[in-house]
Amino acid sequence: MDYVIIGSGIAGMTAAKTIRQHDPEAGITLFTNEFHPVGCYARKDLTRRLMVELVEPDELLTETSSELAEQNIQVVYEDIARVLPQMNQVLYGHYARKNYDRLLIATGATPRLLDATGLHYIGVHQLRNYEDASLIEAWMPQIQQSGAVVIGGGILGIDAAYVLNYRGVPTTLVARESRLGVGHFSEAEAAQVEERLKAEGVKIILNATLEAYLSEDERVLDGVRLSNGQVINARMALCTVGVRPSTGLLEESDIEIDEHTAAVTVNPAMQTNIPQIYAAGGCASVDGFIAATWVESAEQGRIAGLNMVGQSASYTPQQAVYTPLVLQPAAQYA
Repeated sequence: MDYVIIGSGIAGMTAAKTIRQHDPEAGITLFTNEFHPVGCYARKDLTRRLMVELVEPDELLTETSSELAEQNIQVVYEDIARVLPQMNQVLYGHYARKNYDRLLIATGATPRLLDATGLHYIGVHQLRNYEDASLIEAWMPQIQQSGAVVIGGGILGIDAAYVLNYRGVPTTLVARESRLGVGHFSEAEAAQVEERLKAEGVKIILNATLEAYLSEDERVLDGVRLSNGQVINARMALCTVGVRPSTGLLEESDIEIDEHTAAVTVNPAMQTNIPQIYAAGGCASVDGFIAATWVESAEQGRIAGLNMVGQSASYTPQQAVYTPLVLQPAAQYA
């Protein structure tokens, strides 16, 4: 049996290890386009790692490529161009093909950059992978002098605002909602988070949206203008306004995609409308639920792996409890 997994995040990696546990002789090939660091790393730790100077990429690894090879999990550093279900193949590189008996789509999701005038200015950022984090680290001296604005009041936005402020960056957090953490925290929890952030020095602006990125030289960001007319001076604008499932490679594959979310539609077995193809993590929608945390994605990967080897397992959507960094002891990150 040959298993192919697209994506080296926690969903794909958990599925690979689950398959290996239950099928010791199977061929497992994991495709990833993340070359730095080489191996499996804890992406969930990127934000908190920025609380101190960002470590070398290899220090983030949970497993190196050589350790994965020892488990007979082959990692291929190539983008998948297309999935060809009618041929049980994936297309990659210069039209190379890889056959599979079972396929897992675990491509995750990509942060949205707010589309506004000046989107192309240097200083408009996102935070998804190590390359993003290292770019923010490189800019740290500038933003410590000129400030940063974090756009989005969800989990990532709250954590990013706290971390930047902890590093001595004058930070403003902007949210379009009337409170922070909508969909994740109760009103009481949101009030506690807001109070702690303000106590730490983070400025918070609610009920506002981004109208434009500003730059005096039309090149490097100098600030942003909000819908209420307010201008915030900042060298960096970090967009944390949600993500879009990374499913572009599935065009013309006949794999069912939810037209509203762009996520792969799966049943509780994490199986798509094509029986030998599964999906898990931030790119999959099960009963309308899309994983938003490391814990949720890992569990979906485990369920997918079990079903791919012929066992019977069912995923029940359940939002993981998350405690923002501002409510955790800072000493453990310093």
